[in-house]
Amino acid sequence: MRPWIIRTAQALLAVMLLALLVIQALFAPLIAREAVCCEFAGDPLVSVVAAFGMVWLIVEAACVQVFLVIVWVLLSTVARRRIFDRRSLRLVTVMVWCALVFAALTIPCFAVLSAAQMLPGVVGFVLIGGFIGGIAAALVIVVMRELLATATRLNDEMSEVV
Repeated sequence: MRPWIIRTAQALLAVMLLALLVIQALFAPLIAREAVCCEFAGDPLVSVVAAFGMVWLIVEAACVQVFLVIVWVLLSTVARRRIFDRRSLRLVTVMVWCALVFAALTIPCFAVLSAAQMLPGVVGFVLIGGFIGGIAAALVIVVMRELLATATRLNDEMSEVV
């Protein structure tokens, strides 16, 4: 792979990681304060739901951050021409788990917001999309992992022959 492609991808990953840090640090508390102060003010359940929402947002963002860091590491191994390694397979497995955790965490968020009658339609669609997207990403990555496992095995066999 050309070095400029790897550097460009890593630069975009850095921007995405920075954006997620900003979301975690600034927007999560802002969203919680907005929920408590505005539409649902006075409801005792709001503070519990707002705290749950903040924790949920931070954990979801952390899943995405771990995923992006692994992509960065895998790009670095591609740049060093060391992608056909057992370590790469372990990293891709962690990516699958990140996608599955991301998808799974949309379910309790949907349930809590629905039970508290605080689920706007758009948020519901976003949560459903997050669930479907997380599952789809996990399945695609599983297929890609199997391709990497096969390529790694074939590379190991070729190394023994040569």
